Amino acid sequence: MNLVRNCCLLPVELEREIFELTAFLHPECMLALVLVARRVKIWIKPMLYQTISVHQHMFKCEFSRLPLRAVAKLITSQPVALRYHTRHICFAGVQMSEMVVDLLSRCGVAENLAFIKTPCPAALLPILGALPLQRLSLALSHSFQLFPWPNPFDGRHSIFSQLTHLDILDPHVEIDEWRTWSGLAQIPRLTHLSTRTHMSESVLHGVLQHCKLLQVLVWVYGIQELLDENRARAELTDDPRFVTLVSGELLLDWEAGARGGEDYWARANALVKKRRSEGQERILSQMGSI
Repeated sequence: MNLVRNCCLLPVELEREIFELTAFLHPECMLALVLVARRVKIWIKPMLYQTISVHQHMFKCEFSRLPLRAVAKLITSQPVALRYHTRHICFAGVQMSEMVVDLLSRCGVAENLAFIKTPCPAALLPILGALPLQRLSLALSHSFQLFPWPNPFDGRHSIFSQLTHLDILDPHVEIDEWRTWSGLAQIPRLTHLSTRTHMSESVLHGVLQHCKLLQVLVWVYGIQELLDENRARAELTDDPRFVTLVSGELLLDWEAGARGGEDYWARANALVKKRRSEGQERILSQMGSI
């Protein structure tokens, strides 16, 4: 009997890989997986708290989506998990600035933040500056201390020191003078920039010219009809890094990217890569015909 039991055992490394892969592919199963065994709970727990979104107008918990009342319990019951494992956080329609500040002050390794219809209070800036922040989505009009529009902002602020992806969520802020937006060129590691509103031609060319590490610039439209109506704007430049695309549900797209799936950044990257490849093939073809 013992021989049969031993033959059925998997190596611990393989067993762990199976459970972690299951949790990655089917995150909604994590709450069940942590009940399998103590060792499985140890493996899966960091993944369980890796991505969370907080919602003002939500009254019951869904996987990784928490109403405000659940956040207070999470802060009390899982301080270690928040401190060391929570990397992706989204606030959706949250108007309680104190709660936002309290939660983020406890998340020491957060690298991907989104403020969807959520203010970014001044008290939060020192906290954000201390985080290893790589991706940031926010409305500039909700953070005047950081973006004193129409005056130029300081791209050398500590918040931007490690930032690679910046998503400007304002649909109605005018992006018309490069002077106002010249701080973008000061962000030392910026490779991806997106906006939900139009840039003037001068700002568009300023971004492409002065943001030295920029790989992708995206204009995001909520629906296909808006993109079609503004198709002519896509012809302001033939720079392969400039992309226009449709991304309807902001929260779903953010969640997909946070969990390693395809978000609009991934789609934009694929388009830019395809353009560059086609451009190289065209050049080689022209050289071959000389």
